[in-house]
Amino acid sequence: MVNDYRTAHPDWLFVKHEELSLDPLTGFQNIYAKLGLRFAATARGAIEKSSDSNNPIEQVPGKEFMRNSAVNVSNWRNRLTDREILTIKRRTHEVSRLFYTDAEW
Repeated sequence: MVNDYRTAHPDWLFVKHEELSLDPLTGFQNIYAKLGLRFAATARGAIEKSSDSNNPIEQVPGKEFMRNSAVNVSNWRNRLTDREILTIKRRTHEVSRLFYTDAEW
């Protein structure tokens, strides 16, 4: 469905979680710009605080919205076996191929 929307509405903004996680400041600056919003220092600070490399990789009680976003983006590889990853890749291929390359698996 997301791909249908993406195709039908090229003027809409679609952003992958991984893109925001790997480069949060640039990603959110682009979102703010696309929406005509001012990227204030408070927004910058909140993004930096919630995605900082010193934040935990896993969820910590009381810090649910604070993660080392760059590491967290691929943390699923540590939680799943190679067999599980292959099964998910095979079962989701028709959709995932629209958003991800084989190299991203």
